[in-house]
Amino acid sequence: VQEAVETFRAALDFGRTNGSLPTDLQAKAHTRLAQLHLAQGDLEAAIRHCEQSTECGSTDSLTYFLAGVIHMHTGNFATAAEVLEHGLGIADQHDDNSLEAGVRRNELRLALAHCQRFAGRTDTAMSTYNASVQENPGSLDAWIGLGQCELERKNIPNARLAFGRALKLDPESEAALAGWQECRVKRE
Repeated sequence: VQEAVETFRAALDFGRTNGSLPTDLQAKAHTRLAQLHLAQGDLEAAIRHCEQSTECGSTDSLTYFLAGVIHMHTGNFATAAEVLEHGLGIADQHDDNSLEAGVRRNELRLALAHCQRFAGRTDTAMSTYNASVQENPGSLDAWIGLGQCELERKNIPNARLAFGRALKLDPESEAALAGWQECRVKRE
């Protein structure tokens, strides 16, 4: 990983020095550097490269996904939600209709829903989780998140439905099993 970091840094430095690296390629290089720093656990360097990528005019939704995840890890859910919402807008405008682009949009949407829920915006999170399961009914995490929102709203029948869907997808899911059990306890 460190070798890749050095290679990208050298390319950026060379491109800046002789003016031969277009800004869109600079943005991509910064996004890849953010990925590499995130893999190394260096959140500060990763977020710095995400910011530099956006300064270069990045239209890569991965940039915003990475920045949102980093803000989530630091507990800054409001900022994470803002970045992820912007990333979804970018994805809707610039991503194609490929499977990879669809997966990225769903990742952005799911991370956004988690941020909304953790920020105490349960109703908004429910709407986002619902959009996620509409787009990808096989999303275990979206069904679990939806179930957790329903538990927070004390809507036990809907929580049971959501956790039931999650358990159909993965009968061994600890989070889905815990949610299902919590529904049973609250019902009794």
